Amino acid sequence: MMNRILSSLLVCATALLTGCFELEDTITVNADGSGHWKYRIRLGERLTEMQRTPKSKFTFSGNALSIEKEFRDNVRQVKGARVIQFKHIDDGKNITVIGELAFDSIEEMYRSRAFKEQFNWDFNRVGDRLVASITDGIMAGDKTDSGKFKFASMKRMMLGMKIDRTISLPNKVLSSNANESSGRKARYQLEINEKTTEEDYQRFEAHTPKATCSLEGVTFRLPMGNKVDLPEKMASDTASEDTQALLDKIEVTPDRAVLYRHQRYASENKMTFGNAPLSLIVEVSWPANLRPSGWSGLEIEHASDDKGTGLNLKNHVKGKQAELRQKFQKENASDIHIQLTEPARLAESYSVKGSILLHVPEGITNVKIPGIKDKVDQELEGKELQAIGLKVKSVRGTTVELVGDQATDSIVDVKMTSADGSTELKRFFMHRSKFRDEHRLRVGFQTGGRTALKNPTLIIVHARKVGKYKVPFEFKDLKMP
Repeated sequence: MMNRILSSLLVCATALLTGCFELEDTITVNADGSGHWKYRIRLGERLTEMQRTPKSKFTFSGNALSIEKEFRDNVRQVKGARVIQFKHIDDGKNITVIGELAFDSIEEMYRSRAFKEQFNWDFNRVGDRLVASITDGIMAGDKTDSGKFKFASMKRMMLGMKIDRTISLPNKVLSSNANESSGRKARYQLEINEKTTEEDYQRFEAHTPKATCSLEGVTFRLPMGNKVDLPEKMASDTASEDTQALLDKIEVTPDRAVLYRHQRYASENKMTFGNAPLSLIVEVSWPANLRPSGWSGLEIEHASDDKGTGLNLKNHVKGKQAELRQKFQKENASDIHIQLTEPARLAESYSVKGSILLHVPEGITNVKIPGIKDKVDQELEGKELQAIGLKVKSVRGTTVELVGDQATDSIVDVKMTSADGSTELKRFFMHRSKFRDEHRLRVGFQTGGRTALKNPTLIIVHARKVGKYKVPFEFKDLKMP
């Protein structure tokens, strides 16, 4: 079920050579998005013993599910959610935890960081049907650790493990790959016991639960689920003729480059240098009615210096992403920092060929938020902003920080005006970042020497749809900085 639980337990099972773990849960989702969730987690003797060890760093499922105070605090943070019961039962040999809650909106549950790992069902519209699925599989899709062991070892480690998941859909189940289904319910079960064969285990690992019902009466937002910010592989939407004509006018030009060489002093008279990765700052400019924004994907097809040293994207460029940073008072241009590995010490030039995956907004609307200083810590209204769970994190002078629980690439621009709209401040910068599960957007404005606006209106320029298009570039014989 839950990636964090299963990965923690596999680590423990490796040391203990026993699994003896049971997980059972039922999630009910009604047509209006309200519902109910109940779970039961049981640890066998060895895992219970480890849980009791004072110096043990092992905790199952984090604190979100196993400790009553944390569970109640997390539920309290979800609008419209309430605790039905919580029990922690220790019979001397085994530990069992039972938790149960009700919620008014499954959308609010999905916006909660505390339950992000647990509510791992995706809900999508396909034709006239509602499709519920767990794309990473009932075994949590974590094959990295399990691949290191032979089946006999895996079986010994996981012996006694039971997973029993039930989903209750808004309407009668029309199709599913469940062990059993009836009425609105589909039930998925697996058990690792003495009779489990290697073929059984491989089938468990590959099984991805999926159940469908009719969309009749369903009113909560679709699609749902925790989505990644960018696809792992570079892929492009098919552009229309008009869009392609605009994409062909995009210019990707090298602006400047920096070698970040780290100095280390070995003694008073001797200095050594650490590695010096090459950071290439690229300017992307586009036609006025295109306006790409947000994070971009990067792909380097080939890069090398004149000494023949190959250059690649730095490992810490997570997911091969880079922020598209709009230039000050330049509406149709942004910078992208491409961080490459270390070139040869005596290299004089380098060449780079690759692609940028740009997020291009379509169907732009302006969402006005009056009295922004009164909105701190509040979720902003409007279905466009609610879709990304956007909130005002802080307002300090002329700097505003917004946070969302989904990527903010659909936000093209942010403006600040006086309450009556007569004065508009120029945007100085707009930076995106991600910290844990928060997608942050910091925007700064210039007063132009005037007194800061008392309680201004924020205007968020939002795209109803975002296309992703691959734009190639190639630079030859650039001078090394």
